[in-house]
Amino acid sequence: MRLKIKMEADKLVLPLAYKSIIQGVIYNMMDKQGEGSFYHDHGYRNREKTYKMFVFSDLYGKYNVEDKQITFFDDIKLYISVLDKKLFKIVYNFLLNNEYLFFNNQKVRLVGIDIMDLSHFSGDQIVTIKTLSPIVTYTSKDKYFKYYSPEDKKYEELLKDNIIHKMIAYNYPVKSCIFEINKINYQKKKLVHFKNTFYEAYQCELVITTNYDTLKIIYDTGLSAKGSCGFGMIECKYEKGILSL
Repeated sequence: MRLKIKMEADKLVLPLAYKSIIQGVIYNMMDKQGEGSFYHDHGYRNREKTYKMFVFSDLYGKYNVEDKQITFFDDIKLYISVLDKKLFKIVYNFLLNNEYLFFNNQKVRLVGIDIMDLSHFSGDQIVTIKTLSPIVTYTSKDKYFKYYSPEDKKYEELLKDNIIHKMIAYNYPVKSCIFEINKINYQKKKLVHFKNTFYEAYQCELVITTNYDTLKIIYDTGLSAKGSCGFGMIECKYEKGILSL
């Protein structure tokens, strides 16, 4: 499921590489001594990889970029999607019980929360999806990273492998993973800095063939490596709002 978090600030000044700050805000919502410690410190494993089963968007709102900083004004929106129901409840309850969030020691007022989810559908469907945070897809060998664009043949293969690995790690009950890219409507390369690494990532709009179970995993965990670092959140035609608070 997904939370659309609506915030207000006269001015919020962040470095351009702000993804780690948002990730820190989310981790601070988790009780490190209670249930939240599993999601903060461990997560779900498949072979040597660990998946936290959440993804978040870029920040949305009016902004200005200057001197390697981005300044947001007035209304700001952030989306967080979570597959695990317990983790969703932890994040949701934290937001309900707090008036403010703190980004890089700056106070931002919470003004509303929308709960969102996918509408169920049967069979395989053609769906247009658009990124709310860029997708990063790569292979690595001996600390060397090879990145792929949506036009590369291996791009679809790696994205599908990522979906399958998360399904296995979470023990997600699904009969088949259906994911095929039919058309690239739009793509734009971005160099994204997260902590000590620069990633080649793509904002894009894709027309895909998928089924509900596969799309649900994508929606809740991201269509990308590094989902819990804020890569690969998507929106699609089947998205709907359920409840506003």
